Formats: sequence, structure tokens, C-alpha cells
Amino acid sequence: MRLQKADLIDCTELSEITLRSKAYWGYSKEQMKIWKPDLIMTEVYIQNNFVFKLIDGTKAIGFFSFLHPDREEIVLDSLFVDPDFIGSGYGSYLMQKAIRFCQKINVRTIVLEADPNAVKFYLKHSFEIASMKESSVPGRFLPIMHLKV
Repeated sequence: MRLQKADLIDCTELSEITLRSKAYWGYSKEQMKIWKPDLIMTEVYIQNNFVFKLIDGTKAIGFFSFLHPDREEIVLDSLFVDPDFIGSGYGSYLMQKAIRFCQKINVRTIVLEADPNAVKFYLKHSFEIASMKESSVPGRFLPIMHLKV
């Protein structure tokens, strides 16, 4: 198992992990179709942001990405684990590595918009809910969460 910076050629593999992981939570095919453009990892995205993948052998099984920091704050834009590995501790491993990365680059706060299904995971890692934001789905709200690093 190793963590490494994603390469531009990883966009398809990381997109597949993202789509499978999001669908794991029981979202309808219609909803997944609406969200798909926002869940695709592109070469430009990988080039312009911090993207790290977790490799098992030769296959990526998860990844996290940060948007470039603004002053002392950074946005955790993605943290996904392939559904075959959900519940195996790899999400926590990725979160620990993500936090260490932020410490290394002297970021003081991690901010994220949490999928409602992931709130317990982030709370377990000491994130706090700061506010709520209405999503693109009417009546559905996403917690905005913060972690002081």
C-alpha cells in the first residue's frame, strides 16, 4: 500500500472510483447522471490541484484532493474509496495522510462540504459542522465542516 501524487493519466481511474463510491450510498441513476459532470476528474483538475492516490499493487483504491490553499485555509474537495474497500480503514488512512499533508504545507484549517452519508466519518476525524448549505437537490443540505490542523 502506498500513497503517491496522481498523474494526469489517472483521471479515468479516479473518476471511476468517484462514481462507484458515490453510487455506493444508494443514490438513484437519475441523480448520479445529474452529478456525473461534477464527479469527473480531469487532467486539468489533477494538474491544478493537490491529488494523491492510494495504490494497492498497481491499482488505485482511493484518493483525496485539495484545492490550492487560500492563505491559511484549504478545501478538501474529494476523499473517495473504492466501494470494494469501504469499511476496511482505508478512508481513515487517507484522512490521516491528508491531515499530515496540510500540516506539512502549513495550512491551519481544512474545510469541506460533506455528503450527508459521510458526516459520521468526518466527525470521527474531529471535523466540526460550521454551517449548512443547500445542495443542487431541493430540500437537501450539505454540512460545511472545518478542522483546525
